[in-house]
Amino acid sequence: MRSAVEEQLNLIAHGKADFIAVLQHTIEIFKLKFLYFVKNIEGMDQLFEASFSPLATASKLLSRCGMCRRYMKFIQMKPMRLLCSHCDETYNLPQNGNIRPYKELKCPLDEFELLSWSMGTKGKSYPFCPYCYNHPPFSEVLQYKQFMKDMRKGQGCNSCTHPTCPHGLNSNGVCACIECETGVLTLDPSSAPKWKLTCNKCDVIVHLFEDAQKVTVDESTCDCGSQLINVEYKQVIIQFIFFCWVAPFVISIFCFNFLG
Repeated sequence: MRSAVEEQLNLIAHGKADFIAVLQHTIEIFKLKFLYFVKNIEGMDQLFEASFSPLATASKLLSRCGMCRRYMKFIQMKPMRLLCSHCDETYNLPQNGNIRPYKELKCPLDEFELLSWSMGTKGKSYPFCPYCYNHPPFSEVLQYKQFMKDMRKGQGCNSCTHPTCPHGLNSNGVCACIECETGVLTLDPSSAPKWKLTCNKCDVIVHLFEDAQKVTVDESTCDCGSQLINVEYKQVIIQFIFFCWVAPFVISIFCFNFLG
C-alpha cells in the first residue's frame, strides 16, 4: 500500500499523474480498508483473545482511588498495575512481589489507600501510596540529618519526606545504611511480628525483635545520631539503640534500658 502511494507521488512529481485524482483514489482505498476492518472486528477480537486475557478476568478490586473514592482494579498480569475505570487512570506498581491492602490506611497527601509490597517474610517489604509511587510529592532534594535524601518515582513510603506522616521516612528512619552511601535503614511497620529494618535504597535487611508486640521509632536520638527504637513485649518496654557510628567502623550496641 505504501509503495503504491509512493509510486503515484513520483508520477505526480514528473507530471504524469493528476494530484486530485491520486488523492481521491488513495482516500477511497483507505476508506474501504477502514470499513472492512470495522465490519470484521469480531474476528480480530477472537485472535487477540486466543493469546491475551481480557482485563475483566485478570483483575480484582483492591484499593480506593483518592480522587473518585471508588475501588481501583488490580491487574495481576505483568506488568502489574492499578486501573481506575472512573478516572481513566493507570498506576504502575512495584513488580516481582506480593501486593495487598495496607490496613485500609490512607495517604495524608492524596487520600489514596496505601498498599504493601512484599517479597515474603525474609525478603524486603514496604508500604506505598499508588499515587505518590507514580507522582512523588517531594522530588526536590531535602536534608535528612547529615545525609541528602529525595523521593523519586518508583519509591515507597520509606522514602517519603512528609514531616508528620506516620508511614514516612521522618517517622520510621533509624540510621544511615551500613552498606550504601545514600540509604537510610527504616522500620517496616508492615513486617510485624517478624520485625525488620530495610534500606530504602539498597537490598540490606536487618531482622530483629521477633514476636515483639509493638516496635516504634522514638523521637529521641543517640549521641551517634541514630534514632532510638521503642520495643514493647508483653511485660516489658525496652528502649534500644540500634547502631552507633564509631569511625571507621559500625558497632552494634545491645544496650537495653528497661523502662517498665
